[in-house]
Amino acid sequence: MNRELILHVLDELSSDADYQALLWSGKIEGVQASFIEAVCGLFNDSGLGRELDRGSLEITYSPALCQLARYLRESLKMIDGDETPEEIVAHLATTWVRETARELRILFLAESRATSDASA
Repeated sequence: MNRELILHVLDELSSDADYQALLWSGKIEGVQASFIEAVCGLFNDSGLGRELDRGSLEITYSPALCQLARYLRESLKMIDGDETPEEIVAHLATTWVRETARELRILFLAESRATSDASA
């Protein structure tokens, strides 16, 4: 599982609406991103979705973190990735996504540090 990618995407998903609209509209010079890429990066490319589905995330992380990850995945499914970036950013579920991604990022950082400290 790629924790760096998870943290990067959670940072993107928890960013404020104005930044997300600019980012996903291609209006930030030198940066290419989209909502769909973020979702795929978080659950497919990073391996997080596979770990959730197998139940192996629970071996390393708390029940609270695992529950938030599942809730985030379900919230993301409520958003149509074919809509315009402005429509995605304005979607009610995107507010939940921002909040959940922020909380999940905090937990990943804290629990990853605890895991690293315990193995040192």
